[in-house]
Amino acid sequence: MILVTGANGHIGSHVVKNLLHCGYRVKAFCRPGSNRKALENLKGNFEIVEGDILNLKSLTDALAQCEGVIHTAAVYSTDPCRKEEILKTAIEGSLNTAKASLNAGVRKFIYTGSVAAVGASLSPSRLLDETSWNETPGSAYVEAKLRSEIELLSFARERKLPLVTVCPSTVIGADDFRITPSNAIIAKLKNWPFYLPGGINLVGVEDVAEGHRLALEKGKTFGRYILSNANMRFRDIVGQIDSLFGEKRIRFPLPMFFLRTAGLGFDALSVITKKTMPLSLKSVNSYLGRYHFYSNEKAKRELGFAPGPIAFDLEKTIRWMRSLAQRDKKQ
Repeated sequence: MILVTGANGHIGSHVVKNLLHCGYRVKAFCRPGSNRKALENLKGNFEIVEGDILNLKSLTDALAQCEGVIHTAAVYSTDPCRKEEILKTAIEGSLNTAKASLNAGVRKFIYTGSVAAVGASLSPSRLLDETSWNETPGSAYVEAKLRSEIELLSFARERKLPLVTVCPSTVIGADDFRITPSNAIIAKLKNWPFYLPGGINLVGVEDVAEGHRLALEKGKTFGRYILSNANMRFRDIVGQIDSLFGEKRIRFPLPMFFLRTAGLGFDALSVITKKTMPLSLKSVNSYLGRYHFYSNEKAKRELGFAPGPIAFDLEKTIRWMRSLAQRDKKQ
């Protein structure tokens, strides 16, 4: 039996689906009252268990008869106003899950990290790998993923928890009922008349789910694996999206000096209003104009990770979000 935390989320629900397809028995750990549309109509031997990773007892109860844990639960948000919630869930929640798993004697603990903890480069020719660590976290989410991974690894080494960490890149795909920031950026890139400086790595959610299962089966204790696929400049992403949908749109590049000026403006506004703004000079400098490009060679070599064509995932993602928008209009 495998416990999947955050099982109703975008990655978590696909992990549950992948495990069931491969014959595993699964406990889907969800918070009470959470949206569970992504778990509807699943077939296989699984049950939904309610609880909260900030509640140690609920984790202990849920782990009964479980041999493994895949811990995907997190607050995936770019909203700076949610910093305390993001950090507490990532750090305290992850350590709670680790402690309960250790007490339950699980054989493998898979932690869903992020390339946010790996970092980015100023050069498109430099591919970061598992030896890289982000030294300049520019948001609460990045800080949360970095600190939680470091603290989990320290705990695991000290207490002999069989931890394996997977670090997905920008995860896109269907059945994302809350529209994560990763899918949201694809929607924005499709509609914006401009493109951003720099680039990111895209990977399909189904490939990421497969990577989690492979880590469960083949991952080395204390191992770290980047689950990535296509390294793409923002201009190339919008170009491929336009090509997929037969569109010819004129787009212009958004220069860094404009973005930095906007960041400074928001910083000043934040000081005047005493409110947190959606953009800052720090967030601009840490994310835009940089290349979030990664190597997945270790995951391929040790896990057998083999992601498919990213064009398929891009098309599927956009069609899914279109259909979701159309359903919302009808309601």
